[in-house]
Amino acid sequence: MATDNTDHPVSPAADDVPSTPAPPITKNSKLKTNNSLARYRRGTVARLPKILRDRINHMLEDGLSYTQIARELGADANGLRADHIRRWKSGGYQDYLREQRLIQPRPSAFGLRL
Repeated sequence: MATDNTDHPVSPAADDVPSTPAPPITKNSKLKTNNSLARYRRGTVARLPKILRDRINHMLEDGLSYTQIARELGADANGLRADHIRRWKSGGYQDYLREQRLIQPRPSAFGLRL
């Protein structure tokens, strides 16, 4: 005689139960990831063409002042002010530095050369 198991709930197997609950999905979940590419910059410098942003990043690396950078770019970055570059340095430039650290090979802790 076959029995019907519909009246008795089946407990899930141990493999089916997540060990930690998944974080809730929110509208801004994409911004809370550790991936720096998930954040889109929207400032004045971020809207410039990549070639100009790269020039700004290199000039910041070289130690030029914000005013010198704005003056150096001249008509290429019409309307760019020192304040825009100051804000870029604390945001987009930090993203650039992080990216550069990921790209550059790291010396081995054991003295091995790559």
